[in-house]
Amino acid sequence: MRIETSRTVETDPVEDHAFNDSAASMTPDWYDVDQPLRSAVAHLASCSSKFNWVGVYVLNGSTLELGPYIGAPTEHTRIEVGVGVCGTAVARNEDMNVPDVTATDNYLACSLETKSELVVLIRSQDRRIVGQIDIDSHEHAAFGPEEERLVRDVAEALGERWLEEPAADRG
Repeated sequence: MRIETSRTVETDPVEDHAFNDSAASMTPDWYDVDQPLRSAVAHLASCSSKFNWVGVYVLNGSTLELGPYIGAPTEHTRIEVGVGVCGTAVARNEDMNVPDVTATDNYLACSLETKSELVVLIRSQDRRIVGQIDIDSHEHAAFGPEEERLVRDVAEALGERWLEEPAADRG
């Protein structure tokens, strides 16, 4: 599905996953039970003008597969663990805040305009990595502690509801 807007393109190349909406005590205002990943992306994209590309990658074996995103189209719909900032975050088992992508050896250039990138891992209730939120900015050092916390809160909300089975009708 593709939705054209005045500033972005939103697509979801892979299906969303099933979520246990009763798993968490409080449901965030932004959370849509029918489209959890898409609603997370839309919420984050609306939070800051510095967030020029916002997407979710779902971990499938040793490959990150692009889910819903808002921003310029990308050819990076599948990324192997250990490749680029996204794959390196999974390999290192840690979130990554890259203030200057040109200083990163294995950066996968999605856009010449991208100057900084933030990757926050999504962990299921048993703390396994199941995906990640990836945000690109056209500004150097765009992501400080406030932005990191915001994205971590969204990743935690998704992770505590994550189930393993894909759901074709969720997006």
